[in-house]
Amino acid sequence: MYLGLRDAQVIYVGWSLFEGLKELGVQSFELKLNRDLQTPAGYDLSNKDGLNRLIEDLERYNIVVNAVLVENDFAKTLNREVDYILKGMEIAWSLGCDVVRINGFMEPLTGYGEERVISTIVEGVEKVRRMAEYPVMLAVENHGEATNDINILRRILVETDEDFLGVTLDTGNFFFHGESNRELIHEIYREVAGRVLHTHMKNVRVANGNIKMAPLYEEGEVDFQYVIEVLLKEGYERDITVEDESLGKLRPEERKEVLRRDVEFLRKIVKEV
Repeated sequence: MYLGLRDAQVIYVGWSLFEGLKELGVQSFELKLNRDLQTPAGYDLSNKDGLNRLIEDLERYNIVVNAVLVENDFAKTLNREVDYILKGMEIAWSLGCDVVRINGFMEPLTGYGEERVISTIVEGVEKVRRMAEYPVMLAVENHGEATNDINILRRILVETDEDFLGVTLDTGNFFFHGESNRELIHEIYREVAGRVLHTHMKNVRVANGNIKMAPLYEEGEVDFQYVIEVLLKEGYERDITVEDESLGKLRPEERKEVLRRDVEFLRKIVKEV
């Protein structure tokens, strides 16, 4: 188990990617890959030159990519989304990474119906599995309009190959599905822990039905030590990746220090559990 950062957040707070990773003492990151195969740090991975430049930089700085994040949406044209994910898998494999984080449905579900949503996501995942040329797994995030619903996520996990599809566990997102019971959400963490392949460690505060983002080290609804212990019990040995969505509410000069404190907070927990 090791710490990770999101490349987009490192750059957002004002560092270059490898400068920020070095400054924070973190040696892995989640690489965001848009539909044009560009990354937040300016790598063009649509061609061999750009890919080789990133590989060289990873080796130079002794950094690994813990997951490739794609921004697919199975509510859109299915074959196009499958092709996008397959490209992400090819790039992940070239970078020595075996997990691609995917979305389920990002469109409102009105007009689809739950069964159609589930069958569409399962069909998309199965198409990717059949066409995949590289031994890379997918990790669907509890995110968006469908897979943030534990009832839908549970069905998708049951109906797909557990050796191919796992979960990107976002510790804050379940609170946005209308469920604010901390203990119930912690039960959900336990339920999905055995399928987790990648993480987004996020903190939230819930008050009077309102949800606000919070730094990881501040008091909130997520018990990070509990989450990490649950994952360890399931044999999880992968990334613990920081995702602090409170950064956008801060003044620019505050963001680096808050991200630094987030990292140190999780580093301490990982060392102690």
